[in-house]
Amino acid sequence: MFTRYDLMGYGFGLSAVLILMGFGVSLPQLLLVFFLIVTATRVYGQRKGGADGRGNGRRDAGRGDAGLADGRGDHDSRGVR
Repeated sequence: MFTRYDLMGYGFGLSAVLILMGFGVSLPQLLLVFFLIVTATRVYGQRKGGADGRGNGRRDAGRGDAGLADGRGDHDSRGVR
C-alpha cells in the first residue's frame, strides 16, 4: 500500500517533470529527476515515520536508555531533573 510520502513523491516528481518538459529537457534527464524526487521523499517518510508506523522516527531517537537514570519511572533521554 502507498504511504502518504509515496504519493507526495509522485506528485512532486510529476510536477517537476511537467515544468522541466516546458523547458525542453530530454527524457533521460526527466526520468532521473522523477526517480530522485520519489526516492528522496520515500527516504524522508521512512526517517520521519509515517502513519503506517515504518521508520524509527526522530521522536524515538536517543531513547534507548529511557528510565535508567534512577529507576523511578519512564523518563525521556534528558534524564531526571
